Amino acid sequence: MEVYNCSQANTFNAAIRFDNAQTNYHEINNTVVHEGWAWSLAVVSSSNVFVKNSDFVGARALGTVVKTSKNITLDGIFQGDVMSRPEFDATN
Repeated sequence: MEVYNCSQANTFNAAIRFDNAQTNYHEINNTVVHEGWAWSLAVVSSSNVFVKNSDFVGARALGTVVKTSKNITLDGIFQGDVMSRPEFDATN
């Protein structure tokens, strides 16, 4: 799967987001997320998430966020080209 130009700037809305996903098993495999406006992947207050063989390129502020979650597996992922948010760049 390819996710291009997703996520919402200056929010917690990542291109791929697991928010309070407590039941069942969740898996992302062979996925590319690139050129987003904010975070690429967010796993917040969730359980049983497995991310395998996936690439996350071109995020803003933070690339991958895992917060207050359990049983999260990141296997064979690449995270690169995480940039600052443009509104916080030095203008001098």
